[in-house]
This record gives sequence, structure tokens and C-alpha cells, in this order.
Amino acid sequence: MTDSFLTLLQLFAATDGITSRKKCQKLVHIFQECGIDFGLDFELALYGAYSPELQSLIDNLVKEKYLNEEPVTSGRFPTTHYIPRKRVNAILEELGETTSPEWQELARTLNAKSPRELETVSTILFLQSAGIPETVLKDQFGRLKQHLTDEFDAGLKLAKELRPNNEASSPT
Repeated sequence: MTDSFLTLLQLFAATDGITSRKKCQKLVHIFQECGIDFGLDFELALYGAYSPELQSLIDNLVKEKYLNEEPVTSGRFPTTHYIPRKRVNAILEELGETTSPEWQELARTLNAKSPRELETVSTILFLQSAGIPETVLKDQFGRLKQHLTDEFDAGLKLAKELRPNNEASSPT
């Protein structure tokens, strides 16, 4: 069992479910940027940071019946709600992971945010990790995410709260 698998199970258990693939991608990327290692590589895609490996892990969790995948309509587009099954808590207990992770409350707080807000924060953190200096960060972000420019200031504030030293290096 990989660390990615275990940490992902902990995330789903901590949040009691996540609505949309996009939100899953952004949550995991943000956590990874903040030093919670899921062991995944992310690339910049249309909707921000994306990991094909993460999507494969989520698909396997559904296939192996760790998660229920329920269709929902959120806004104009149909999406999916991933809900951990009782089996998740059982496997975490079996592996000795009975205490909640120290980042559980943060997971719940971030999960309550919109995918748009998470996309903004995730993209800012991605750009910072790529070495984009703060002096040009807003311009670079605007070129990539024209539809999110009105979210930039709030996203930057949250990114600074999440990674207060504004470390642009990879998480340990």
C-alpha cells in the first residue's frame, strides 16, 4: 500500500467526502504544496494543477469500493461526489491510523471553499513553486487564468496563510 493511497484515504475520511474531480485535484495539490506529501507529480493544465496519477488513484478507490461515486448537479454542470465508505475507516484502523491527521481541520476548511477559490490558490502556489517572483505573479496568473483575475487577491492571501514563509520550494 502506497503512502499516496493512505494519505488519500485520510483526506476522504477527514472531509467526509469531496464534490468534483477538480476539487479533489486542487485539495491534494494545495496540501502537497504545504508539505503534506501525497507523493504525486502535478502539471499545469486548463483548470490548474493536475495529476493523472491522482485521478487514477481516485478511480481505483471507486473501483475497489473505498469510495462511493455519486452524480450530482452543481451549478450548470453535472459532477461527482466522492463519499468514503465504512471500509475506509476500517482500513485506516487496521493500519494503525486511528487518530485524525493534524491537518484534518484544514481539510474541512478548504473543502468548504468553491472549486474556483481552490483553483486560484492552487495555481498561485504552483507558480510560486515554479519560481515566479511575487513582483510578476499577478501578471503571470492573469495571463493563465483570465477568468479568475477577480479572485487573485483573496487567493494570494490564503496562499500566504497556508505557506506563511512563502517558500517556493517543493514540500519535504
